[in-house]
Amino acid sequence: MAVKITQPARNLREELNELRTPTGIAGEAMLRADTPQEQFNLIGAGRKNLIINGNHQVNQRGALPVTTITNSAYEATDRWKTQRSTVTADASLSNGYLKVQATNTTTGHCAMRQWVEDVSTVSNKDVTLSFKYSTNVNYARANVWNGSMYVGTLVLEAGVEKYVTLTTNMQSAGACMVSIGLQSAGGGTTAITSGDYVEFTDVQLELGKVATPFEHRSYGEELALCQRYYERISGTSEYFTGHGYNLEIYFTWPFAVPKRSASGQTVTYSGANAAVMFTCYGNTGTSGAIDGLLTGSPFTGSNSATGLTFYLKTTASTYTPYGTSVMARLDAPYYISVESEL
Repeated sequence: MAVKITQPARNLREELNELRTPTGIAGEAMLRADTPQEQFNLIGAGRKNLIINGNHQVNQRGALPVTTITNSAYEATDRWKTQRSTVTADASLSNGYLKVQATNTTTGHCAMRQWVEDVSTVSNKDVTLSFKYSTNVNYARANVWNGSMYVGTLVLEAGVEKYVTLTTNMQSAGACMVSIGLQSAGGGTTAITSGDYVEFTDVQLELGKVATPFEHRSYGEELALCQRYYERISGTSEYFTGHGYNLEIYFTWPFAVPKRSASGQTVTYSGANAAVMFTCYGNTGTSGAIDGLLTGSPFTGSNSATGLTFYLKTTASTYTPYGTSVMARLDAPYYISVESEL
């Protein structure tokens, strides 16, 4: 006997859709994105931190600890500039934390600042500042400056390894600066007691209203970002070629990273005597060492954003290097530093 079974029609597509795991609004947006770039934008992928060296891993100057920091100077970790008035303070680095500590009791302020170069990135946009800190006072502050006014301030409560965030709008920004230290809401003076300190690390400034985890970049990448503003050329075993012109030898040394600007660079030679700083070989009749013929200190020519030009003088009565090639080496522990900071 034949048995006939019937069942109502079913819409398999609708049933499959009902079984699908819910993705939410954000998931739907990711699935609807037409290109990988759209997906990157949705999740904020790519380089996001506008602060350079926020965890202080690059310290080219190597000056820390510093006793009695000066005002408005780059003498801490790379890209961080001192700010100090009236109060005396020391700076040090420990376990990735940059520390500022007062050494007298007075009314003043001391802090570390960083200026962001590309202001157009943040102008009229929301930004979020985040970092970790420790302090033994309840008046330390983090401030955000837009070139004409402080658009955000954050009071730091006493504690160890605390994490804080601050969201603000930069408004029409002519500058972008973050400062963290012993200071008032407007970056001004406050009552400070000797021994007061604040230390901080993992500083991040990013677009948007949400603080995301700190962006860890490799040392090589962070160093390259820092070298746009400061580069230290240290003595090595490598030789480079220069050329004689009248009584001078001139050299062009390519930078590891192009500098922020060709103008306004500050070049410092760690030694005053070129004969001590450099080992040179050239055509002196015997092709021997000529660094003993150098006189005076090195001096800088016309720099570009991509390289340093400097000159070494020779003694006229002994050697005239016109038109000759010279091999030179910058000897340790001497160095040449090139600064192109904001």
